[in-house]
Amino acid sequence: MAGNVFLVAEGRVLTPAVDRAGIAGVMRRFIIQVAAEAGLDVRVCDLAPAAVASAGEIFLSNALHGIRPVHAVGSRQLAPGPVTARLVALLAAAGVVECAG
Repeated sequence: MAGNVFLVAEGRVLTPAVDRAGIAGVMRRFIIQVAAEAGLDVRVCDLAPAAVASAGEIFLSNALHGIRPVHAVGSRQLAPGPVTARLVALLAAAGVVECAG
């Protein structure tokens, strides 16, 4: 799946700049906008491997699939968390795309 990665760590939604990873697409912009409007702290920043390894939630996005939670990083299991679920609900309510949260 070509798209973007988002991490949730310490109450913040983090995503790398598109020159580092991802696609400067409409879904990425929409998620950043909706998250900020919902009062979430959204930051575009460099993501070190340690940030990925310790993130409480990770999801991928693109315009075709919406938001897809990441369930594992290596041997570490992850469950979709409350921030991911909230963003899935906000995108679904906006009628943007059917999301698989």
